[in-house]
Amino acid sequence: MYDAKLSVDEIDRVLLVGGSTRMPLVRSMASKLFQKLPERGLDPDEVVAMGAAVQAGLVQKNAALDDVVMTDVSPFSMGILSRNETMHGVINGAFSPIIERNTTIPTSRVNYFNTTRDNQTEILVEVFQGEAPLAQDNIRLGSLRIEVPRAAAGKENISVRFSYDVNGLLEVDVTVLSTQNTKSIIIEGGAKTLNPADRAASLKRLSKLKHHPSESRKNQEIIEALNELFAMHLGADREHVAGLLAGFLTSLDSQDEKTIAKAQKQTQEAIEAMRGFYVR
Repeated sequence: MYDAKLSVDEIDRVLLVGGSTRMPLVRSMASKLFQKLPERGLDPDEVVAMGAAVQAGLVQKNAALDDVVMTDVSPFSMGILSRNETMHGVINGAFSPIIERNTTIPTSRVNYFNTTRDNQTEILVEVFQGEAPLAQDNIRLGSLRIEVPRAAAGKENISVRFSYDVNGLLEVDVTVLSTQNTKSIIIEGGAKTLNPADRAASLKRLSKLKHHPSESRKNQEIIEALNELFAMHLGADREHVAGLLAGFLTSLDSQDEKTIAKAQKQTQEAIEAMRGFYVR
């Protein structure tokens, strides 16, 4: 309910799914949590079967389900071990999520990290899954090493991109920004059952997602419009445009579709309002 941003009062009905929900203790706990009795009209096992049938129909693109949209989400956060500097101190071995739980998949997200020691020659990227603040308390999925040029601490940077699909296939691409050297690993997880053709198809689909939101045509048009308004205005109006641009770029860096869509709408309305002032 926290992730869905819903309160107990906003829940209309409670459906229990799975045979174990027949247990009186489970039903009692659900009643206390949601402050209403769970529905009894549907068999918990039948609910599972109905959901599986709908999913199978969607995979087969059955015409009867043309109006049904089902989205898969990542059940856990996935990220890497890093050194996290906070206003209260430094956390060594921190967990830095790149794809957070409940992110709609397939998806591709990127984050940036830097060296932590002088004359460092390589970076070990360790991949974890979980929700604990320390990486060691999460599940380790894999790792890779990549060489970096010698430099002062913090001068060399890498991008770490996670691309994840509905089959449980996670592709990790690490790029040294100064040299553009890239190393990748594929963590298959639930995708181990895929045949070679399906595996190749999944990787091909993920490759199409590997771009930053700022690279899309619509977002570039909004950025260009803001740049034009900034060049046109002076004083307080120019500061206002700069604020709009900063806010929009921040939304793009979130790489969250809902956040970006909301920012697109609000920023376009602000642009039209400023343009409309001169054509009335």
